[in-house]
Amino acid sequence: FVDGGSTNDGFRAEMKELCQRKSCMVVSDSNHAYEHTHPEMTWFSQVVTPGQYLVVEDTNIYAWNGWVHIEDKDEQNMKKGPFEAANDFAASHPGFTRTDWCTNMFALTQQPL
Repeated sequence: FVDGGSTNDGFRAEMKELCQRKSCMVVSDSNHAYEHTHPEMTWFSQVVTPGQYLVVEDTNIYAWNGWVHIEDKDEQNMKKGPFEAANDFAASHPGFTRTDWCTNMFALTQQPL
């Protein structure tokens, strides 16, 4: 488990070193703005081990399902967040497969930390 900000050079160096030595799955749960999430996914895609997951948390905010992110209201229904970033990332990275299998079974999931 590596805790830290994905734009931090020290965090990135630690992630690269760790993922070169061991199988690496990434769970992203940080800034929910599209402008942060999409580049973050692009960077993480370089270190995640093939066959492992690159998980983006909180794709249930903003416009896709009508919910409003309580701390960052989207009153004009114009904001893009993790859901849209994941869609755009999957469309431009054919080596990754978008898997939403849990949404077919559960209305809401949560990852305990």
